[in-house]
This record gives sequence, structure tokens and C-alpha cells, in this order.
Amino acid sequence: MSDSHLDVQPVSSVRGVGSRKSGSAQAAGSCPALTLAGQPCRMRPTAATGRCMAHSDAAVSKARSSRGGSLKAAHAALAAQKAALVERYGLQAELPTLDSVEAMGLYLAGVAARIEAGQLTPAQGNTLTAIVKQSAALLGLSLDIKLAEQLDVMDGGR
Repeated sequence: MSDSHLDVQPVSSVRGVGSRKSGSAQAAGSCPALTLAGQPCRMRPTAATGRCMAHSDAAVSKARSSRGGSLKAAHAALAAQKAALVERYGLQAELPTLDSVEAMGLYLAGVAARIEAGQLTPAQGNTLTAIVKQSAALLGLSLDIKLAEQLDVMDGGR
């Protein structure tokens, strides 16, 4: 057999050295790709692709380099999800004032109805109930302060 009958390619065309922008010499056991800094990659190539693990998959490399704008897309997706949840759960209505015992009772009845309808989880209902309890405590404190002021006025008038 002679060499003319064998399909032998030079090492430089197999490993992609000819596609390099810089003509720098490189060790035989290193990846033919360039780093982000433009320097020759010094990692060991894999047998399957002739490139290192970081440079072997073109799709992964392209995905790494084309991440721009993904934050804007994430914000847009989040805004769309928020709008869908607002529409689904009816959160566009005004928040209750919770400034009276009657208002708190009506709000708690609405929360209970939404839990039974499956629109809220029991944990969400517990959170809303805790908010109402804090509102009741603040309302009681406010009434205590008003009563104390009225008593001060009555004591000062004697």
C-alpha cells in the first residue's frame, strides 16, 4: 500500500488550526479554539471532537455567548404571569380598609369563600387572617387612645 491510496488529512485541518485568526504556535495536546481574551486555549481536547470540553459543543458555546436580553425576557414573562394572576384571582379590586369590626368581618367572610372555592390555599388564608388580626389590634389601640384622650378632657374640666 502506498500513501497515495490512503485518505490522510494533515493534523492542522482536522483540529481546526487553519481557522485561527492568529498564527501562534500551539502545543499538540491543546484545544485549537481561542479563549475570550483571544489567546489559544490551553485545555486538553477530547478525542470525540478534537476540542476541549468548553469548546466542543457549538450549541452550548452559542448559548453562552448569546445571553443578552434574557433579563428583559424574564421581566416580560413575570409581568405577564402577574397580570394573569391578578385577572384570575380578582386582585384588581380595592383593598379593604379594615377600619371597623364590620369591615373586618366582611373581609374574612370573603377570604373563607375564596379558600372554599380553591382560589386561595389555606396557607394564604392564614396569612390574610393574620393581617386582619393585626388590623384588629391596631383598631383596638386606636380606640384605647381615643378613650384616654376623652378621659383626659373630662378630668381636665373638673
